[in-house]
Amino acid sequence: MKKPLTIDGIAKLAGVNRSTVSRALNPETASLISEEQRNRILAICNEHNYRPRASARAFASGKTQKIALISSTLIHDCSLATYAEYLQALTVAIQNQGYTLTTFVLSLDNAEDKEGMLTDYLLSRQADGYFISSSLLTQRIAKVIHSMDRPVIAMSIPPSPRSFNVPTIQKNNIPAYMELFRRIPMDYAGKVLYVGHATSSESRIKYDEIHQTLQMMGRPLDFIVADFMETPYNSPLVDRHHGMCYAEENLEKLLQYKLIISTDLTALGICDALRRHDIVPGEDIFLAGIDNLEGICHTPDPFLTTIDQGYGQLGTSAGNGMIAAIATGIIQEHELINQATFIRRKSF
Repeated sequence: MKKPLTIDGIAKLAGVNRSTVSRALNPETASLISEEQRNRILAICNEHNYRPRASARAFASGKTQKIALISSTLIHDCSLATYAEYLQALTVAIQNQGYTLTTFVLSLDNAEDKEGMLTDYLLSRQADGYFISSSLLTQRIAKVIHSMDRPVIAMSIPPSPRSFNVPTIQKNNIPAYMELFRRIPMDYAGKVLYVGHATSSESRIKYDEIHQTLQMMGRPLDFIVADFMETPYNSPLVDRHHGMCYAEENLEKLLQYKLIISTDLTALGICDALRRHDIVPGEDIFLAGIDNLEGICHTPDPFLTTIDQGYGQLGTSAGNGMIAAIATGIIQEHELINQATFIRRKSF
């Protein structure tokens, strides 16, 4: 087997010293040398299939070049297209700065020792920064975070008040809801239905956000009616099916309303049932979703009017915020809040 070329070998071929090669291959320092010189070094590296070992770079810089994502609900989270959009944007943002994302999963089966496991991992210095779900924050964990010399940012999805004075990233759906309700005539009062899931805290939070929007706009709270479905279990993978079954069982009731609001998958399931009864969504009854799944999945002809919660931009903001905190040692004092947007399509 041919012995791989070292950084000293690359430097000799390029006629430069090894520090120049190191700068050329590090996104954070590449701008310190000329573009012509960097391209020449990269061409030699490509010819000889050379890239610096991450461990060597970490040893030289004193950093791991890793950012950790800590979760206890990874199976649920990864079933959400919105979370996949967030995760992709977050990964790209930190990769562009020479970092990689590593995942630490807290087993729900070890609930009694969850705080201990989390404390051990946070203090292990296996990463230069940590993203943690706000649901994992406790007084004990917050005390550990405040003692650390590495940034920790809480991800609050769905949004919640800032907890334990830990920097938080969350989204703001209110402006998008306002845009939606500005397009709904006042004579629709009592004829707008929100369909949620009885077992889902996220459904309740979305409904509370809508109520908050109505208050801010000076509209009566009974402008919208809520109905929370009782489903055997709560999983995004079957939300469309649940929406279709709900509509089949409550068809006459649904037709009393002019507009139905729900998550995208539930709303699309309701559309499926309506079409089976020759009721035309977007003409006979209007629908609006929350998630922009058709946009995330690049559907050729998207149909559903929706609220895009901006998970892609949220991931980018989170990644850039973490990189800045690692570089400067300063974590933002206030929340990073991403604004959702209203997207109008054929269903409304």
